Amino acid sequence: MYRTQHLLPGSHDVILGDFAETTTGALVGWKEDTLVMPTGVDLPSTTQQLVAQRARGLEISIVNGPAGPDQPLWFLNAVQGISPVTALLTPAGARIEIPQHPEAAM
Repeated sequence: MYRTQHLLPGSHDVILGDFAETTTGALVGWKEDTLVMPTGVDLPSTTQQLVAQRARGLEISIVNGPAGPDQPLWFLNAVQGISPVTALLTPAGARIEIPQHPEAAM
């Protein structure tokens, strides 16, 4: 119901809380080469845990901290996989372009 009420035309999902999750998946951010696990209140995400496990295996630094529109963001979903977030739409209709991780296309 929340998703139906708040989904804006042209958007694919709704961010909940402090950039920790959406109505259908989890979010992670990047600060340069460090994976940022959002500190907001969220439901446990199996996909987020697997991404963190893989990052540790690749010796990628992981920190807990805030995620936001000023950093590259990934949408994580067990069915859809990992998708870079390209933009956010605000309730006022503004479009916020999200910076992309330099290795996102690799």
